[in-house]
Amino acid sequence: MTVHDRRGEGEEILHYLGPEHARLLAACRKPIGIAEVQSTVVDVASDRVPKLVDELDEIGLIFREGQRFVSLVLPDPKLCTKPPWWTAIPDPPRQPLTVLG
Repeated sequence: MTVHDRRGEGEEILHYLGPEHARLLAACRKPIGIAEVQSTVVDVASDRVPKLVDELDEIGLIFREGQRFVSLVLPDPKLCTKPPWWTAIPDPPRQPLTVLG
């Protein structure tokens, strides 16, 4: 898996991740704890999960707060087989403005 990190105003950073890191990122699309990942991602050894989380945290691809963390990686909409979750969020209804005088 290749992650194109386009945050900030600097150059794009490419992160080349192995399959274990990719599965971990997929499992933490929503906030999750280590124990939940260990039971969800069954093809990654449970004792490897904390190290993988530390590695992803070190390169800034997850946000960690206490014992929970969430992926900061979003899929490229051009490469998705189904639309990313954020494209399903409806726009808020537009309300006419009232000018008070």
